[in-house]
Amino acid sequence: MELSIGQMAELTGLTPRTLRLWEKVGILFNVRREDNGYRFYTGCDLRDIVLAKRLQAMGFSLKEMREIMDDLRGELDFDELRMRNTDRLWVLHERLKREIEEREIGREMISHHLVNDTLLDISVESSDLFQRTQTVYPEFYNLIPRDWVGSD
Repeated sequence: MELSIGQMAELTGLTPRTLRLWEKVGILFNVRREDNGYRFYTGCDLRDIVLAKRLQAMGFSLKEMREIMDDLRGELDFDELRMRNTDRLWVLHERLKREIEEREIGREMISHHLVNDTLLDISVESSDLFQRTQTVYPEFYNLIPRDWVGSD
């Protein structure tokens, strides 16, 4: 039995658009098509979709997802495949760690501005920038609204 794109989308919680995109970029491979262009999915396609959803949830890009799927379809032995994917996971782990640290800084800034009601007050953070601008580009500095720069 095969499923139509609508049935597979409903089953997996994806949209037909996502399934088409994943096929286009090579994450899904050899999806059967009728002469009229309609797609039909097999159990093997479902297995690939489940794995692709896991990769996406972990934060892999479409390109990285395709590379992993290509490796699975390739001629690599199990140890080589495991080593490559372990390396990919560490790279992703470090990338996500940096993103989380950056988000935490942003969260702390939001908390500060909520408590102090200072979101629109850029004078403190920008004072050095405005001073450098006045020194390096005095004509440009004169175009900055005075309420941004503070009183001279």
